[in-house]
Amino acid sequence: KSPNGRDRVLGMWRPIGERDMETVREELASSVETFGSSEASLRLLVGQLASSLEIPAAGPILISILRDTKMQASKRADALISLVELGAASPADFERAIEDQSVEVRAAALRMVSRVFPDRAESLLATAALAGETLERQTAIMALGETGEVSDGLRKVLRAWAEGKLPAEVELEALQVAEKLQRSPTITAILAKVNSTRDLNVPLDEYRETLYGGDSQKGRAVFFEKVSVSCVRCHKIGFTGGEVGPELTRIGADKDRKYLLEAIVDPNKVIAKGFESAILLDLDGNIHTGVVRAEDESSITLIDADGKISSYDKEEIEARNPAKSGMPADLLDSLSKSEIRD
Repeated sequence: KSPNGRDRVLGMWRPIGERDMETVREELASSVETFGSSEASLRLLVGQLASSLEIPAAGPILISILRDTKMQASKRADALISLVELGAASPADFERAIEDQSVEVRAAALRMVSRVFPDRAESLLATAALAGETLERQTAIMALGETGEVSDGLRKVLRAWAEGKLPAEVELEALQVAEKLQRSPTITAILAKVNSTRDLNVPLDEYRETLYGGDSQKGRAVFFEKVSVSCVRCHKIGFTGGEVGPELTRIGADKDRKYLLEAIVDPNKVIAKGFESAILLDLDGNIHTGVVRAEDESSITLIDADGKISSYDKEEIEARNPAKSGMPADLLDSLSKSEIRD
């Protein structure tokens, strides 16, 4: 309806104004059924768009995707969510989704259950939060906290968290819900109990809930696509990325989770071997900073944050000092705990 005014290809500012969504709705409504036999990804996109425009004809397309158990699970889950948003999910289809063989579909059902079965939602969510697979548990805990009310089911889940009875993979969801609802005396007490176990002298301990339970696909999106952190500018995965920082293709196999978290939360504690940085002051008063790429008796070579490689004659260097890690100083301001975990 209100597209970004910046041209996605050229980067130029060329606003086109608001679009008449009623015209779009009329055009799509007259043709949506023609996509019924199209390729799955196209059918899903059309169904999601039609659902967002409240076009009833989207229902059959979305239902066909949801019921196709050979379809990619993520597509079926997306179809279920759009069906519920359209108000076209039948109780029978939703019941089947709750018991589906795919955890992604079951998680999507938990996310939307309060809109389809409001009377059963708390019971279903509390049960899944305490006994489901990781994705189900994560989804159920967040859904329990979305109402803004502290239900009996939510209290039971958060008490289990405080007692160390929840798996590490879902502790971040419990923390996020507790922080959201801490106006409740019960939740405040639970949160205080958990936080009392943190070591304030260990920066890593504030982020311990991010060690487990991440989504690698979401993490990949942060690495390659999140401009505010620009991981790919300095680090490489496979054949894509910069060379200022360590290459990360096999980092998960070479280093443990705590090492990786520490590199994000406290990057100056341990700087990877071969990636020490230096600040040089030359005889003309110019300052040069970068990662030491090479060094011998007569010269030193640095690579800066833009990937530019420069060599300096040591006889022209007046002073040299070690520099801090090249990781952005405000990195934690640009990443949520969920993004750090991913």
